[in-house]
This record gives sequence, C-alpha cells and structure tokens, in this order.
Amino acid sequence: MNALEVAYRLIKLARENRELVPDLSQLKLQKILFYAASWYAAQRNERLFTEDLYAWKYGPVVPAVYEAFKRFESRDLLDESQVTTEADAVAEDAALDDDLMSVLRKYGKMSAYELVARTHDEWVWRKNYSGSNELMPFEEIKEAFLQKLPVSANN
Repeated sequence: MNALEVAYRLIKLARENRELVPDLSQLKLQKILFYAASWYAAQRNERLFTEDLYAWKYGPVVPAVYEAFKRFESRDLLDESQVTTEADAVAEDAALDDDLMSVLRKYGKMSAYELVARTHDEWVWRKNYSGSNELMPFEEIKEAFLQKLPVSANN
C-alpha cells in the first residue's frame, strides 16, 4: 500500500467519525499519518506504506502526500468534495481500519499545531531534523515506538 492510499483511508474514517476528528488539514493529516506508520511499525514490525517519512520543519512528512494535498493549504480536507470523493473510492480493509481508528481516537481531537509540538518531542524527529528535510529511517521510527508499547493514553 502506498502512503496516499493510507491518507485517503484516514480521511474517509475521519469524515465518518467527526466526533473523533473535528477537522483535518493537510498538516494535521501528515502528523496522524506519522503516528499511524509509527505505531504500525512497532506493533507489526512492518511498514504501513512503502514511502519514507522525512523530518521537516513542522514535523514528519511523506513528500508524496504533501504534494497531493498542499494546494488545500490549511483548509479542512473533510469539507473538500474532491478529496472526499477520492477517499470514498478507497477499498474497504477492516483490519487496517481498526488500526487507523486507534490512531484517530488517540490523536484526532488534537489540533494540527498540538500534533506538530508533539512530533517535535519525539526523539526520532529530533535526531533526524537538522534544518533541512532529512530521512527518518524506518528502523529508528520502529525503535522509538517499540519503547512506547504497549500503547497507552500517555504515549
């Protein structure tokens, strides 16, 4: 699966669960995508999607997802008909949806900037951010979140 497919799954789930995710800008989507990939790596010992994550100024980013959604700037993706039409076309995957819903329950009510601050506190971002867009190696992401298992409300 690629990161854009996962992003559309997250958008679809968020739109169906507005009580958990009241809004979803492209910035917030990037941070939730990071947490989804990180917890998935720690729990399943595999990648959620094929693309790498990079440490950018405002936290972890998947460049292909950024390119797909940057034109929406800070607008709520859940209200953009073009985005929601694409999200509705994503095939069902109950097991993956369960994993993604866990992430949305944990992070969905946070604002984009709360999530930016939170990702800046993650050692894997701090280690790899040097003022430019540096790769965050999968093994380091996995290790960072293995240290947090089991998932708790404090992680």
